[in-house]
Amino acid sequence: MTNVPGTTTAEIKANKATRCEPEAVALKSFFLGPQSENAVWLQSTISNLLVKWFDWRQARQVEDGRAISSKDQASPEFKKQRNNMVEVLNELSTRFEDEVPKYSPRYVGHMFSEVALPAILGHVAALLHNPNTISGESARVGVQIENEAIEELLKMVGYSTTDATGHFTSGGTVANFEAVSRARARSALWMASGAAFAELRGTIPNPCQDAMMGWEAFDLQQAEMNSMNHAWQARLNAWNFENIGMHRFLILLKEIFGVDLDHPVMLVPSHKHYSWQKAAKLFGFGDETMKLVRLDSRGRMDVAHLRERIKQATNHGHPVMMVVSVAGTTELGIVDPIEEACAVVKEHGFIWHHVDGAYGGFFAAMGQDKGSGISEEVMEAMSAIPASDSITIDPHKLGYVPYSAGVFMVAQKINYSLVAIDAPYIQYSEADHGPVTLEGSRSATGSAATWMVAKTIGLTPKGFGQILARNVQARHVLQFELSKTIIPTRVVQTTDSNVLCFVLAREGESLSVVNARTRELHRSMSKSSSKFIVSTTTLRWQHYSALCERFSGSWGAACDVHEIVLIRMCLLNPFFLSKETATFYPEAFVREVNDIVDIECL
Repeated sequence: MTNVPGTTTAEIKANKATRCEPEAVALKSFFLGPQSENAVWLQSTISNLLVKWFDWRQARQVEDGRAISSKDQASPEFKKQRNNMVEVLNELSTRFEDEVPKYSPRYVGHMFSEVALPAILGHVAALLHNPNTISGESARVGVQIENEAIEELLKMVGYSTTDATGHFTSGGTVANFEAVSRARARSALWMASGAAFAELRGTIPNPCQDAMMGWEAFDLQQAEMNSMNHAWQARLNAWNFENIGMHRFLILLKEIFGVDLDHPVMLVPSHKHYSWQKAAKLFGFGDETMKLVRLDSRGRMDVAHLRERIKQATNHGHPVMMVVSVAGTTELGIVDPIEEACAVVKEHGFIWHHVDGAYGGFFAAMGQDKGSGISEEVMEAMSAIPASDSITIDPHKLGYVPYSAGVFMVAQKINYSLVAIDAPYIQYSEADHGPVTLEGSRSATGSAATWMVAKTIGLTPKGFGQILARNVQARHVLQFELSKTIIPTRVVQTTDSNVLCFVLAREGESLSVVNARTRELHRSMSKSSSKFIVSTTTLRWQHYSALCERFSGSWGAACDVHEIVLIRMCLLNPFFLSKETATFYPEAFVREVNDIVDIECL
């Protein structure tokens, strides 16, 4: 285990006797607290927000007069409907009391947790005004807030606030789709230019190389075509497979040039999010478009295999449309060696390189602080993000923002507007993203919530970085507690993050037996009587072969099945290591596991 200060029980308990540092106390103001400790302040603040909203409405067009009179409000029918609304609301709120208690430090399941107070306030403030950020016509202020929130996120990941841009989406899946749409559009445009240029000059195009030609080469071709033929734009459009379809494009290449070309490919690591498979289907390429890159024994992208994949694709007539690397996988929280992937991509020309940072993108806020608990490898990977073409981030995960809030950002604006489609009934300005977003109507709640978080907590090492460092510390502390138990706990050793996965396995025990125990432990901890809530994930040999072999080999497992079922814990709650609570959650968790295993599993 990485040696991180304050990760042993003795250290934590010793610290519990001391007062929190002023900076740590200040961070507590940003959350409601497990027992709603900041409830009075939040109630007052939201009440004031509502009063301000009421005043805003009442001050406009006073001369129009009231539409609902005091007499109306006193009528039996009016009161009946109000009472009914209250009853239905009470029913709804009562039903939600059975909802998963994601706010609790005892919830260590999936990738969500307590919501930050500034995020709640920003969400509510935007909700009251209901802006649609498709354009400034329908969201005069909402568009401004979105752009300002994007600027804060650009600074966090290291993109240039002058050259880069982006927008909010409904989540990471759509944000990844946004990347595919632009990577496809750019490949289509460059391949069309190569074909049109070759046709005009009487030469043979190389579509695989054209797909990676770069904007400088594209501009040179366009300039020469423009000087030779004033109808160059029509020629370009006639070859663009986004206009004529991939099938027609392949037929024309064969008929006119005798060139056989296969479909473009996306190179994604085997620990990919499921949205990439969705993208391959929805964008009409099919599953074969998605070529998997092997993982190493730590579950990270094998960069040597990425290099091989690029060569294989081009040698077999597959233009490489994009490469994806991951900053924080959904199974294990793994961060790929992004800096190495960037270097390999650069070797082969201009291939769209997207970083899927839906989960781990916010680790960029930690900067290069070696005392944060994040490994130097992860810090190096995060520092390489500015060399990528685009990134996905989900504020509704590590950003502590309410659902739903995803973000797509590109490093160069020239790549952003490749998918622009106009709407005749909407007036757009330069500040609007409506023409280039896959989603038309978009709420401003996510951007307003993120804007509030950025302006209050701060997306910096001294702000958000401290909260995330606390989460990473929690992972180390919990791992230390698990290592002390007499139950044979096996933790998956990967890159450092705040995701911890483990199994309970005796020496030499078969995977089928261990998997059954893991499933039983999860079932037990999913009962209403359980004091902690965890999740599970499954590592399959076909995707994680090197990691599975190393991990199962750590206890000499008999590999009678080709998968490993893990207890998966995402440690996001800022109070998991609280000094003030009577419960020390890491110890309490281990006690519960011990009790369950003693009674039900062994």
